[in-house]
Amino acid sequence: MSQQPNTAQPLKPRRRWSRLSSDRFVVGLLLCVCLLWLAERREWFGFNHHKGWTVLAAVAVVGVAALILLLSWIVSLISDSRFQFGIRSLLAFCLAISIVASWPAVECPLPTPNAAGSSSPQISAR
Repeated sequence: MSQQPNTAQPLKPRRRWSRLSSDRFVVGLLLCVCLLWLAERREWFGFNHHKGWTVLAAVAVVGVAALILLLSWIVSLISDSRFQFGIRSLLAFCLAISIVASWPAVECPLPTPNAAGSSSPQISAR
């Protein structure tokens, strides 16, 4: 009985778990936005006593994350490296943006109608 030589496929290099990819960055952004939303609801931080500061922090976090993603895309174009942004990352990024964008609308109270029953100011003719 003859033995065949070992013709195993060469091993593909595995992705390192410590490498920060755009997928992991966007998931971290989504976790950060959800943490800020929970912190605002539960009043975990000291700056939650001032109305609107948590919303501003969440808007700043998403804005900085968008700038970082844009800059990493530009750097990958310049250096001819690969920049992958999957559909899952895109949907998670859109979810993070929509949470932050709807937050001020939920926080702001709706205008109440005045005593005359209309919400618009009355213009008097002289």
